[in-house]
Amino acid sequence: MAEYEHLRLVKIPQQLERRKKPGYGSAPKRNSQERTIHGTSLIHQIDSTVAYVRSKRIPGNIDPSLIMKVKYDGSAADEDWLRLGLQVLSHDDDKTLVLFSSNDSLADLKDRINAYSGPIPAKQKNPSYNNFVGNLISIETITSTDRIGIRFKESGFNAIDDFDEMENYIVDIELWDFGGRIEREAKIETIKNLIVNNGGDFLDSYIGPSISLLRARCNISALKLVLEIPEVYTIDLPPMPDMETKKYFKFELDDTPQPINAYEDLPVIGIIDSGLNNHPFLDNVIVGTVSYLNDAGQDSWGHGTSVAGVAVFGDLRHQLAQNQLIRYARICSAKVVDDKGRFPDDVVIPKLMSQAIRQLHHDFNCRIFNISLGDPKAPFKGDRNGQWASILDDLARDLDILIIVSAGNGSSWGAEPEDAISEYPNYLIEKRNRFLEPAGAVNVLTVGSLSHGDGLPPDLAEYVGVIPTARMDEPSIFTRSGPGILGMCKPDLVDYGGTALYDTAIHNIRPGGDIPESGILSLNNKFLNSLFTASSGTSVAAPMVANKAALLLKQIPNSTANLLRALLVNASSHPLENQQRINLLDGKSKNNIYGKGLVRVKNLISSEDNRVVLYSQDVLQPDYFAVYEIPIPDNFKNTKGKKNISITLAFDPPVRHTRKDYLGCEMNFRLIRGKTADDVFNFFKVKEEGDAISEMPNKYNCDLKPGANSRDFATIQSASVSYDNAIENYGNTYHLVVRCQAGWADFIQQQRYAIVVELTHTENVNIYQTIQQRVQPRVQNRNRI
Repeated sequence: MAEYEHLRLVKIPQQLERRKKPGYGSAPKRNSQERTIHGTSLIHQIDSTVAYVRSKRIPGNIDPSLIMKVKYDGSAADEDWLRLGLQVLSHDDDKTLVLFSSNDSLADLKDRINAYSGPIPAKQKNPSYNNFVGNLISIETITSTDRIGIRFKESGFNAIDDFDEMENYIVDIELWDFGGRIEREAKIETIKNLIVNNGGDFLDSYIGPSISLLRARCNISALKLVLEIPEVYTIDLPPMPDMETKKYFKFELDDTPQPINAYEDLPVIGIIDSGLNNHPFLDNVIVGTVSYLNDAGQDSWGHGTSVAGVAVFGDLRHQLAQNQLIRYARICSAKVVDDKGRFPDDVVIPKLMSQAIRQLHHDFNCRIFNISLGDPKAPFKGDRNGQWASILDDLARDLDILIIVSAGNGSSWGAEPEDAISEYPNYLIEKRNRFLEPAGAVNVLTVGSLSHGDGLPPDLAEYVGVIPTARMDEPSIFTRSGPGILGMCKPDLVDYGGTALYDTAIHNIRPGGDIPESGILSLNNKFLNSLFTASSGTSVAAPMVANKAALLLKQIPNSTANLLRALLVNASSHPLENQQRINLLDGKSKNNIYGKGLVRVKNLISSEDNRVVLYSQDVLQPDYFAVYEIPIPDNFKNTKGKKNISITLAFDPPVRHTRKDYLGCEMNFRLIRGKTADDVFNFFKVKEEGDAISEMPNKYNCDLKPGANSRDFATIQSASVSYDNAIENYGNTYHLVVRCQAGWADFIQQQRYAIVVELTHTENVNIYQTIQQRVQPRVQNRNRI
C-alpha cells in the first residue's frame, strides 16, 4: 500500500473564552452555638501554631516563616488564600493544604473566622464567609517527623531517634516554594551556616523556579536543628542510579558490515548516563561529550555506551541479521554517574540534570534526550513526584525538548526465583513494582520493557530446567508499572528491553547480561575485547523509543516536543500476540504495564490510503478553546467495514511537586458530530454567569473511549471511537474542540500543545486523497495570512 506524509489539521480561525466550572462547595450547616465552638477552636489552633513556630526561632538567624497545615473540605482557589496573605505551597489527597505567611499575625484569617462565628448579617441567609470558614476543618503545625523523606523512611528512619548519633549523613534538604528567590536564597544561606557551625559540611545547592535544594553532610546535632526549620519541606538521602552491577556478557561478531547513515543530517540524541567511549561503529556520529565528574567523560562502567548504541541503531540484532548497520541518529553525551554507577556526592540531582541537559541543548542543538537512570530507593508511592521528575518536567517545558526516561528495573516477583514464572504477571501490577523516580515526570515519555523473545540459547535449549520467563511481546519480568500521579497512564510506552531465564540448576534468574540471547544487543564500551554486548532492562527499552523519535524528527524537522510525544503515542498499540497470560488482567492493569503500547514505525512516519494522520501544533490561552475541522469523506462513512477515529493531545504544563494538583493548568478535547462550526462555538463559549456547565448531548458528542473522566487530567490524552455501520447521518465534517483550563499557574499567558487525529478504515478505500484535497488549500491559505 502506498505511503504518504501526514497532513495538517485545519483550525477554524476563532478562539473564545470557554465556560468555567464554579468554585467553592457547600459548607456544613451549623447553628449559632456550633459556629461559635467551631470558630473558637480554629482561633485556638492558629494561636498554638504561631506559638510553636515562634519557639523554633534560632537567635541570630532569619526568623522562620509561618508555614502550617490546614485541613480544608472545600474547593477554594489559590487566589482566595492569597487575599488573606497566604500562599498555597502544597495540596494533598487527604484534603490537607500547606500554607505560607510572611508574618505570623494571620489577622485577616482571624477576622473572617470571627465574622463567621458572629451573628448572621441582616438580609443575609448564611453567616459571613460561610463556605470558606465553614469548610475549614483544622489548622496544625508541621513537625520534624513530617520532614523526614521517603528514602530515609524506606531505610527505617521514621523519627529523629532512629538516626545514629555517631554517624554523618549526606542529605538533600529541600525548601518549601515560599516567597521569592531572594527569600529562598537567604534561607539556604542560613541553613548552610547553621550546618557548618554545628560540625557539618556544605556540599552543593540549587535554586530553581520551584525547587530549592541544599546538599550537606550532617551529624546528628545539625540534623536535629534542620529538621525543626519551618521552611524545610523534606530532608532525605540523595538519589541513587539504578544500573546493572555485573559485567555485560561479551561476544564477538566477525565480518560485520560497514555502518552507514540513513540520512545526510542525522538528528542528535543526548545521552545522560555514565559517559561514552569511542567505538568503530560510532565514528563520525559523536558530536560531543561533557563530564560532570572531573574526567574526560570516558565510560568505564559501560552503561552509557550500550544505551548510546541502541539510540543510534535501534535493534542491532535485526540489522545484523539483514547484514546491515544503519545509523539513525548522532550522539552527544553527558557523564553524570561515576565508574561505580553512583551520582557525585557534591551536586544535587536537579542541578546536575539541569546543567547537563541545558549544556547539550545549547552546545549541540540536541532536542531528544535519553535518561536510562532511576532511583531504586524511590519507587512511586502514588501521591507525589520527586525533585528529579519535577526538574525534568521544567526542562522539557522550558527548552521544548523531548526527554525519554526508563521506568526502572525491579525484582518483585516473590521470595523464590521461580515465582518470576509462577506468579507472573500479577506481581507486575503490585505497589512494590511501581516505576522509579524520575519516571513519573509528566512532560516526558516513560518507557517500560517488552520481552523480545524466549531468550533461550542453543546450548541450554536441551535442558528442561532452563525456563523462559516471558515470550515475545509479553512484559519483561523486570519492567515496572504505573499508574502515575493523578492516576495518569505510566509508563507512556513500551519497547523491547530483553528478557530473562530461570535456571533451576543454579536456582536463579539469568538476564541478558549473563545470557546474551536474553538481552538486547548493543555496543561494548571495551570494543577491543568485543564489539558487542547484551543487556536486559528498561534502560535499553528507552533508547529504542529515542531511536524512533529521531526518525520522526527527521521526517518533521519543525516538530515541537509535544508533537513528537503525540505522534509517538498515536502510533502505539498494545501487542496482540502471546497475550494469553496478560489477558488474565483487567484493562486498567494492562494499561498500567503497557501504557499506550509499542510504537509502530510505519504508522509513526507515514499515512496510507486507508489510514490518514492529521496534526497541528499550536498555543492556547488558559480558559480559552480552539476548534478544528475533521474531514469525513463519503467513502469513509459509507463503505462497509470498521472505521476508527483516534485523537491524541499532548501539552507541557508548569508543575510543582509539592502540590496534589501537580499541573499548573489542564487541557482536554471533545469530538463533536452533526453540528455546524457556529453551533460548536456557541455551545462552548462563555455564557451568562451562573449557567450550568454541561456536555454536548450524547447524540452529537462522540463516545470516545476512554471517557473524559479517565483522560482529562493527563498531559498525554488518547481516545478513539469506532463504528461498524455507516455513519452518513452526521455530515462530512466533525469538529474537534480543544480546551485549556487555568490552574494555579496564573503566570502563563499561553500553553503549548499538539493534537493528532487518525482516521482508519479496515477496507482498502482511498480516503487519503479526498482528505488531502480538502485540507491542503485551507492550510496553505492560513499560512499566507
